[in-house]
Amino acid sequence: MRLSLHARTDGSYVIAHDTQVGEPSARVVVDSCMTVMTSGGSTLELLLLVELDPEDLVANVHVLPLHRSRQLVTIVL
Repeated sequence: MRLSLHARTDGSYVIAHDTQVGEPSARVVVDSCMTVMTSGGSTLELLLLVELDPEDLVANVHVLPLHRSRQLVTIVL
């Protein structure tokens, strides 16, 4: 699944209308970068993107592995 983002001129991000996950026009913030260990013993960096609802509460957390496949994992809270 693909999370499409639109960068605004003020430096903020919103979910684009052609997205496959998330609510179009919802604000997204980069929360953190995590390093985890895989079952094979190698490390993997993950970028956590937080989707906010109209009241600026967490609507979804999207996890983007920072490696070749660039697959997106979505965690619904």
